[in-house]
Amino acid sequence: LRLKGTIGFDQVSMRIQRDNDWFGLTGKVQVNPDLVIDFRDLLAKVESSKSNFIEVGEGEFIALTESFRNQLGRINALLTDENEGLHFHPLAAPMMEEFAGHIQQLEVDAGWKMHLQKLESTLSFKREVPTEFKAELREYQTEGFDWLTRLAHWGVGACLADDMGLGKTIQALAVLVDRAEDGPAMVIAPASVCRNWLREAERFAPTLNPVLFGPGDRKQMIEELGPDDLLIVSYGLLPQESELLISKTFNTVVLDEAQAIKNRNTKRSRAAMQLKANFKILTTGTPVENHLGELWNLFNFLNPGLLGGLRSFQE
Repeated sequence: LRLKGTIGFDQVSMRIQRDNDWFGLTGKVQVNPDLVIDFRDLLAKVESSKSNFIEVGEGEFIALTESFRNQLGRINALLTDENEGLHFHPLAAPMMEEFAGHIQQLEVDAGWKMHLQKLESTLSFKREVPTEFKAELREYQTEGFDWLTRLAHWGVGACLADDMGLGKTIQALAVLVDRAEDGPAMVIAPASVCRNWLREAERFAPTLNPVLFGPGDRKQMIEELGPDDLLIVSYGLLPQESELLISKTFNTVVLDEAQAIKNRNTKRSRAAMQLKANFKILTTGTPVENHLGELWNLFNFLNPGLLGGLRSFQE
């Protein structure tokens, strides 16, 4: 057995660049003057090895430092290996930035720099609860409002999974009031809860114009929606009127009792995935009821690709 060298962060050169809705990653590792390993190949070998030694040829090995090996294991879970190469979701940026911070030979494009700047500004982003909102939020509900508006500013969806009775509706309504002037919103809820949304909106959000979807000319109702309008739709009507509902781009969409779309094979779930919104919120006290595949489907609605493909997620 021959040891060809020991590698750590110092031997790695890497490039990160924007690739449509994802980021692409390429790199290489200079083991010694005569041996260079593609970073993609290294990750594959690390995944199949249970020790800090990686076989690079018959009877030939390289050793990984402990810290390097641990960091490779962390980012391997974030990366998707496809025909075009290694990719990672923009939401994985904080962990990838931590890894890249150890690498001296790092090249990045403008897309990556802009994304990190947006992330930094998001962490310090702060919105005050609108004065037009008439409910008195508890401290943890104000934190929920801050968190939701921060994710909206970043441009990613949010799953608010407070327990039953902790005021998920109130927190979501505060966000809807805050975002109302930028375009119409839609809430989809069980039929038994729709009128509760109507009452709560009228009571706590008087600047909103809540409209119950159903009676009257539905096509005209959708076409005329504008700022401050809040369309309230039952899950029963979602698959029936999906073509009409997906014809409109909403500024905000809220799926209440979102476990209703947990099964990816239902018409209701497929219809929900086609909805267009600048910001998506799920509210549910039970994001997982039977198995983790349900959680994957909820996040596939919020942030497609964040949890990878269903098969890799299950593995």
